Amino acid sequence: MPTLARHRADAGDRPEPTARRERPRMPGSPAQAVLDLQRSAGNRAVAGLLAARASVAQRYEVQDCGSGGAHPRSQVDAAHGRARTMLSIAAMESADSNNPTVRALARKYFKLPVPPVTNREKILWFGRVRQVLSGMSKGQDSTTYECEPRQTWKDGLCTPGSFAVTILNIHLCPKWWSLTSIDDRSFVLLHEWAHKHGPSVNQIFETYCDASGFAKEPAEDLVAEPDAYASYIFELVTGGAPTSTVC
Repeated sequence: MPTLARHRADAGDRPEPTARRERPRMPGSPAQAVLDLQRSAGNRAVAGLLAARASVAQRYEVQDCGSGGAHPRSQVDAAHGRARTMLSIAAMESADSNNPTVRALARKYFKLPVPPVTNREKILWFGRVRQVLSGMSKGQDSTTYECEPRQTWKDGLCTPGSFAVTILNIHLCPKWWSLTSIDDRSFVLLHEWAHKHGPSVNQIFETYCDASGFAKEPAEDLVAEPDAYASYIFELVTGGAPTSTVC
């Protein structure tokens, strides 16, 4: 999954208009009636803008997928929902340092003891792993997916081995649709969320979980690997390691 992740820059808030003093108006006067009407219209406009902003916040998008055919949007929705649930559970359980499964998997995928003891371990667990899980949780619902029609580098850099690629948006390659398990599809989304929303996670160069060198990496490198997060979340929630299809 070669990746060139970039974050969309949110438009800055517009400056508030400068407050000004209004001349007092006589109750019931035409001038007062106009002022009341303006205020009412202004309040409705502000309420409308706030409602519109709230409706688009925390909502992911899917582009170039239809309701049927080879790339139905409903399947993207299902995988996104499953990945979001897995991430939510993992983030919550990771806060419990007495959880034996969290302890075992933190050591397996990040080579870190939980609870951490040394300053180095505390920085890597709290300052890296937990922060990445938090970043993924906050960012995943602002994701835009693009369904690519062909497995070629011209279509979202979907090279032959790629399930998905993050280039600003997350491009779902035809190979992603060949996965029959929703958990496998969700694993791929978790990997891409780590790229896109995980602070301090590798953006371009990475080692995949099926590579011989993955298990040999020190903790300082593992906390930057997208597959370490996807694998940790996957096994913490499902009880089993990712399948050889995706890892």
